[in-house]
Amino acid sequence: MTKSPTTVTSRFVPYITDAVLPEAIGYLPSSPAARLTARGVNEFVTGTASEPGVRMAVLGTLRAHASNGAEVGISLTALMIAVLGFAFGLLNAVAEFSGWSALIPLLEVSAVIVAVGFIVRAAVAAHIRKMTAVTWLGAYQDALASEPSGESRGAWWRFRT
Repeated sequence: MTKSPTTVTSRFVPYITDAVLPEAIGYLPSSPAARLTARGVNEFVTGTASEPGVRMAVLGTLRAHASNGAEVGISLTALMIAVLGFAFGLLNAVAEFSGWSALIPLLEVSAVIVAVGFIVRAAVAAHIRKMTAVTWLGAYQDALASEPSGESRGAWWRFRT
């Protein structure tokens, strides 16, 4: 079963923004469907070896996505909707609606359901973006850690001979 891209993306949770260096964009996931490959990781390591600014921009962007804190805003919004739902429930228990005003409780419920739908979609998109960033960041960091630097490589050969 494949997931629809509309359920895992959100305009409120972009992968690439104007804040990302143009040189770094090619090394970052552009969507939840972007695949991490060994070739892509190798291209990152070799392509950014002589450009530490680009390397730091890529790693910084992935770290920012990996710790986006979207859960806080989503939790506060969900709490607000719960409080509003309770308040609407009290209002409906106290007030007597007749005629067209009888539609007020139905409109309240509809508004809460629509709001919850938007929040859930944003929460899923933020979570998937976070998991994608954690995966890419881990792969890049592992590749960088296993790649000997020019200085240490030279030091090893001095001690070996």
